[in-house]
Amino acid sequence: MDRLPPSFTSLYRLFIRASSASVLHQNASRKQLRQLFRPVFDAAAQVVGDLQSNQLSRSERIRREYLLNTFHQRSTSI
Repeated sequence: MDRLPPSFTSLYRLFIRASSASVLHQNASRKQLRQLFRPVFDAAAQVVGDLQSNQLSRSERIRREYLLNTFHQRSTSI
């Protein structure tokens, strides 16, 4: 897979820092938050990777763009 866009990795890093600070850097709570949200970011990263490849049909590309747009809207409304 190609590299992820800097905006995506920045969002993930910002989320990690903010979630760690929200639980006052307590290790157990921090780990639980990461375990909870990591699959969401992994799935979004997979969608980004799929969109970067040129191997999708038109309908699959539209579907993945919709999913990524939904992820983006949710991440900016936090």
